[in-house]
Amino acid sequence: MRVISNAYSAIIAGHEYDPESRKASAPKSIKIPDGSEYQNIVADLIEKGMSIRQTHDELNKHIIKNGGGPNDKIGKSSVVSCIKRMTKITYTAGKRPQGTSDPDKPWSQARRRWAAQMLLRMGEIEEDDPRLDEWRIVENGDGEKVLPKCFQKAHLSKIDMSRTTYWDECHRKAGKVTQFPRDENGKYDPEGTYSEEQVTMVVKFAKEGRMSFGVGEKDGVGVRCAPFDYSEKNIQTILNYEKEVQDRVQQVKKLSDAAAKTGGWIQSTRDPNKFYRDNPTTVLNKVGQKTADKLQHAGINTIGDLANLTAEELPGIADHLKSINKNVTLPSLKKYFDECKQKYSDEDMPPDTNHLKEPNPFLSRYGDAKDEWGEPAWRNEVKKCIHDKVCVTDLVKFMVTESKKLYEDDNWHFYHDALSQLTHKVCINWMMQTKVPGEVKTVFDHWIHSEFDLNKGFGGGRFDLRPPGNSPELMPLDNSLNQDIHVAVNRHVVLSSLLKVENDERTFSLRTPKQIAHAYARVFDQNELGGESWRKLLVMRSTTIGCCQQPSSQRRKLPMSLRPFPCKLCTSYWYRTGTKVLIPFVCVTNLVVRCAHYCDNL
Repeated sequence: MRVISNAYSAIIAGHEYDPESRKASAPKSIKIPDGSEYQNIVADLIEKGMSIRQTHDELNKHIIKNGGGPNDKIGKSSVVSCIKRMTKITYTAGKRPQGTSDPDKPWSQARRRWAAQMLLRMGEIEEDDPRLDEWRIVENGDGEKVLPKCFQKAHLSKIDMSRTTYWDECHRKAGKVTQFPRDENGKYDPEGTYSEEQVTMVVKFAKEGRMSFGVGEKDGVGVRCAPFDYSEKNIQTILNYEKEVQDRVQQVKKLSDAAAKTGGWIQSTRDPNKFYRDNPTTVLNKVGQKTADKLQHAGINTIGDLANLTAEELPGIADHLKSINKNVTLPSLKKYFDECKQKYSDEDMPPDTNHLKEPNPFLSRYGDAKDEWGEPAWRNEVKKCIHDKVCVTDLVKFMVTESKKLYEDDNWHFYHDALSQLTHKVCINWMMQTKVPGEVKTVFDHWIHSEFDLNKGFGGGRFDLRPPGNSPELMPLDNSLNQDIHVAVNRHVVLSSLLKVENDERTFSLRTPKQIAHAYARVFDQNELGGESWRKLLVMRSTTIGCCQQPSSQRRKLPMSLRPFPCKLCTSYWYRTGTKVLIPFVCVTNLVVRCAHYCDNL
């Protein structure tokens, strides 16, 4: 392996391989000079989250690609000592905040405008509401101020909250980050400055049960949709998932012939009820390789050779084989001859269909027949090969399908917070172009989003055509239902642990991702637990909450059920009036959407 590795390195470097160089090819343990190119490469790679081993490998690849030979490689200890000498800071990446407490920030302004438009579309406030005065502008010569189009109810689509489903599943996790001080040119400089702290946002931990829950209201009763189970998978953007699809296509094209036949990529087009003239004699019943070898001594190599014989020639063939100690009895010969005549087809055996020779083996094998969403059959087969990722379009299709089941017509909406994969421009364009099966409306028409360039001018346009972050006052799952589900599952796990019968189907477990998903699905399934045992009705209300200024010392003396909660955008506090009233989460300068709920006892 060392010879192969050194020869490959020589080819990459553009010079001939010298076998004698292997004796001195061990990486050198040298000091990487301060301020050198190598030191900056180390700093760049470590900051990007690569391990010391990965950094060491990439540094040596850089050396080889730039004309260095095997003797010029640097040892791992050199990289370690270089990192130890360099000035750096290491911290835990903070979670990206969903908002800001500064009312002048783009998110705060976009958030307030979003709340105002939502209230108008719900019919909770009218255009003459004084809280909308700050957005009125002069559009005519008489000096009268009017609201822009994005706040005019005549142009906005209406939202019936009793015909809306709500979906949620996003989680986040922080990781370790190492940063080095940099000069104005981005080079490592012990006297330089650090960049702003990095933040990370990931969907969930690997090896974890993952589900997306959906709730809604129908006929005044809270209902639950079937959950979307994507345990041990990560939700991917359309672009990233397309790369996965193409990678799977290329992986299949690299299969060996044996693996391709086993996997069905090389398929026979022969009629199983026919014998072709170039078939070996082993296709005959009870003819193995030993008997086939004996028949070859009589000139019978293929089925065609046997079919060309006559019944009168069989005794002579049997005697010949017996004389050379390759005995095949005459009754056996007649049996093989009769079977051959019954199934013989005087034509060559048709060639196998090798899908691997096509540019897209999946398309060649499964075709491009479209499903109700316009997805070709071959892409659905590729998805079955991708076990650790799921495309965001599959999540959207599921949400739309489950929402449509609740309502008879096309007058309904589904709401999802600002999941980055969902609000990606490519995904929004896909929703605009994809029609809901059986409807003239598109997926985008049913998704609750901002309208008429509401927030196009804020944050560089990143809040346009989408919710500006999470909205717990619009999301009952974020508000309390997710916690209710967690508590319910924990209770079922604890209580069912008293069951001592092994493999009892009544038990709940959180040992594996599969068991986690199964436990949550059972608790969430209203049919399994009696339907009304866990019921919530969503009632949206518009209200003005009077802020109550209190010193922190007095606030801490209050019981938990009456303790005030801080406003995100101002320094005021408000009270929760009882344990059955949901906490108002976001105050947008006295323009607040509150979610009240009632529930049965768990």
